[in-house]
Amino acid sequence: MNHRGDARDGPPIVRVVHQTRGRLRLRVPAPDGASLSEALGSIPGIQTTVWSPLTRGVLISFDPQSTTAAAILDAVGAHPDFRGYEVDWNDQRPPDPRPTLAEGVSRTVGELDQRVHRLSRGTLVLGVLIPAALTLWAISEIARGRVGPLSWSSALWYAHGLFRDYFPRA
Repeated sequence: MNHRGDARDGPPIVRVVHQTRGRLRLRVPAPDGASLSEALGSIPGIQTTVWSPLTRGVLISFDPQSTTAAAILDAVGAHPDFRGYEVDWNDQRPPDPRPTLAEGVSRTVGELDQRVHRLSRGTLVLGVLIPAALTLWAISEIARGRVGPLSWSSALWYAHGLFRDYFPRA
């Protein structure tokens, strides 16, 4: 048997199990991919690598502006323990280069945040401005006697605050 786990002859194979923009999951036939994970972690553009001995997989998070899946696979091929291995894309198509809706919204809000920060000469950011505006709006509603049950928009902002506070960006 070869490293593929079958009786076919040929070089062992590193399989691309999953690929999305900025993420790559490889199935590594070697008994220990920890050294590969460490070596990949030192490559510019790679943010994190996680080796799982249980699945024999390496999960790689990378900055798609700095590197590509193909460059990462070239680095795998250059690793001393994996020379001569084949790479099987396992019918994975390269990710769509267009940004997702979430990336577009995030980029737009980030640009707006930078603009507010610049226009206020560094005193305001959206993370302060939006809660402050909502607080003033709530105080004005209370002052006008418009207190009532929690509206869907308030619940949405409350949920956003909880998510932001309990799941901060890495």
